[in-house]
Amino acid sequence: MKTILIMALAIIGLTACSTPKVMLKNEKTGQVVSCGGSATGSLVGGVIGYHIQKSNDSQCEADYLANGFDRIGPAAAPTPAPAQQPVKKTSNIN
Repeated sequence: MKTILIMALAIIGLTACSTPKVMLKNEKTGQVVSCGGSATGSLVGGVIGYHIQKSNDSQCEADYLANGFDRIGPAAAPTPAPAQQPVKKTSNIN
């Protein structure tokens, strides 16, 4: 009984480790695709599998973005550009 409980908790814990899902749309063709949202990597390889799956999902997203797709949904907000520091002008001319 104890073994079954431990296995059930392990399965529940692993299924909660799905990668983030990103939806993308090509405005020219209307095609909508998704990258991520999978728990396969976590179920097969645990933490290492999760990170491999997340890397694959990031590559999927980058490939679609390079081919004219844009993010849609809540994650579509553009990432703000890092703040630039003002350049100090100094003069060494005497």
